[in-house]
Amino acid sequence: MALTMISFTPSVGQAASLSGDLSVEDVNTITEKIVFPSQHRSWTAHALTPEGVLGFDLGLETAFVLKRDLYELGDGSAVAPNITPVPRFWIGVEFPYHIKLSGSVGLGGTFDAIQTFGFGTQWAFYTKEETGVAFSVDFRFTRVDVFGDLTSNVMGLSAQATKDLILWQPYFGAGFVVGNSTASAEVMTSGAELGPHTTATYHLFVGARIDLIAKLSIQLDVTAANPSLGVMLEKSF
Repeated sequence: MALTMISFTPSVGQAASLSGDLSVEDVNTITEKIVFPSQHRSWTAHALTPEGVLGFDLGLETAFVLKRDLYELGDGSAVAPNITPVPRFWIGVEFPYHIKLSGSVGLGGTFDAIQTFGFGTQWAFYTKEETGVAFSVDFRFTRVDVFGDLTSNVMGLSAQATKDLILWQPYFGAGFVVGNSTASAEVMTSGAELGPHTTATYHLFVGARIDLIAKLSIQLDVTAANPSLGVMLEKSF
């Protein structure tokens, strides 16, 4: 997974940054296109098939955020790679009644990228072992720092359906996400409020977990018509 960082960072001597002279509308656009794809992921309903005697999972995940129209915002001076990886450590802990808590800590701050800290709670309120079907609800919170120029508190709520097919678990879900973003004075246009500025939109996602020696998960998210991809490799203990 560490290899995903190669060739995605800006050239030497150019620290990633947002454009200057941003308006409130620009901040909302950055929230939709950069912040929301960086949010914490709870992944599939792990409570379907408890794994490991200790009841917890450790993983290394990476979200991939596209630059999209950053250069068209503000004064167009943004510096960013075409694809920014958001690597982080992920942990999930199972509790009784099919409740799963998860948390993630980002590593992006070490190479001047997108830094995140997040947690989530997921409850599989319906499970049926005979068919391998589970339905769950999921709440997430993420603190996102974009290049040191903008910070956002992101909350999301969604419902998810999961099917256990022994060697893999496909799943899909839908919900909404809300971000409260505050930009630094250095990047905002004169006279504009720094924030927080609130943006809300829908959240659709589909993914699958493949159960090998270690578990490989891939999830595609869509928020405000902006797709993003997450990949995680995890191990149960």
